[in-house]
Amino acid sequence: MQEWQKLFIHSDILIKFLVIRKQLMMALIRGYEVMSGIKDDIELSGLFKKIHEKGYDSKYCFLCGIGLNNQNRTDEHVIPKWLQKEFNLWDQTIDLLNKTTINYRKLKIPCCSECNNKYLSKMENTIRKGFEGGYQEFCKVDERIVFLWLSKIYYGILYKEMFLSINRTDPDQGTIVSEDFVRNIEMIYFFLQEIRGAHKCVGFKPASIFILKLQYDDNIKWNFSDRILTNFISIRMKDIGIIAVLGDVHTTKEVSAVEDFYKISLHPIQFNELCSIIFYRSVLLNRNPFYRSFQKRKEDYIETYLVPLQGLSTKPIFDEWEMRDYKEALFSFTGYPPEAHEDNDKVATWIHDENGNVREIPINENQFERYN
Repeated sequence: MQEWQKLFIHSDILIKFLVIRKQLMMALIRGYEVMSGIKDDIELSGLFKKIHEKGYDSKYCFLCGIGLNNQNRTDEHVIPKWLQKEFNLWDQTIDLLNKTTINYRKLKIPCCSECNNKYLSKMENTIRKGFEGGYQEFCKVDERIVFLWLSKIYYGILYKEMFLSINRTDPDQGTIVSEDFVRNIEMIYFFLQEIRGAHKCVGFKPASIFILKLQYDDNIKWNFSDRILTNFISIRMKDIGIIAVLGDVHTTKEVSAVEDFYKISLHPIQFNELCSIIFYRSVLLNRNPFYRSFQKRKEDYIETYLVPLQGLSTKPIFDEWEMRDYKEALFSFTGYPPEAHEDNDKVATWIHDENGNVREIPINENQFERYN
């Protein structure tokens, strides 16, 4: 793996520049606190009750919450085995929040046989079929399925970190992620119930998802990146590039002018620049999605509705773009140093030329050769 590629792996280390800024605080609130508010005014019963009382340890299925035993216990690979085989990931490692690593093959979470072999398997087969058909075929996959697949990966990594010691030499220090931490993203867990046919989002899209055509070669075929604090995730799979902001209820996509990017096959550096743009835009969202969820027809089925995001406020839902902060986001995805442009109003770009037109850059061109 090349040095510049190492910057794109699962890590929040490189967004430390936002820690003391208001935008990051907003991301923390949106990502982890609002998700738990859905049941405040509801008398718990049915699926609500099951989810609230779900056990968060290896004795329970991560998806449906049923108790596990020798007859129904399986392991769910967070990054599916077919994908690990495709990109030879089995013995490669992925970074964790405490700066340690874990082999892809060990990134597994507890799951019952019914959820694994019936529901998750069906979802994986749909994604795999789309992937094997290439970019055009993958674009035909229902966006709801893509959202659920990405959410399972995102949630699954955090779930796994709940079982791993933050300091392997001193287990008494606790785990990388606490049970309370995982409970506080319960809304994503609610959304995941659609995999089992137990939940539906009504009248809104829960995420912003971008699917783009990429250039690739033997050295650049797979990449995974996420930014836990803003529910951001991106995946490169050969000619398929996926960028998503989970739980932003489609707002980032609505304000992101990316139509021109669908017309070309993006160079790796262009894809990573686009990741930085979408990630930083998601940080600027200053509204917290609120939902109303209701049990329908039967106890184990829930429908969720979005409360209007704008609310009664006339304030724009996104804060103003700050070029200084964006430069740091660009660095975290591309490795291009913020100080390279002394002019605070200018920033490097590989996506547009000096006239604002989208560039087409050959795959073998040096990543830092072109910029404004």
